[in-house]
Amino acid sequence: MKIICYNNEKREILLKERWIDLYIIADMINNWNILDDLPHPKRKNQKIFIINYDWYPCEVPYVETDNKIFLKTAFFDRKLKKFYSL
Repeated sequence: MKIICYNNEKREILLKERWIDLYIIADMINNWNILDDLPHPKRKNQKIFIINYDWYPCEVPYVETDNKIFLKTAFFDRKLKKFYSL
């Protein structure tokens, strides 16, 4: 199992501005509550988790190495709501 980490300052910013908690997202990833895992369309070294966060799809870009997953940020995506039927 890989270690999931994130920047604590980024977590505080996301909690304040978007009401998204990276700690909850990391727990969801550990429990395999993932809707999808996609390649990033613009950055070759990144991928994107699609998470069901309070019944709304949330994109979580991340970088993966041999032993850890680093969560970059998280944001809601209304276009994906219809696609994933949430």
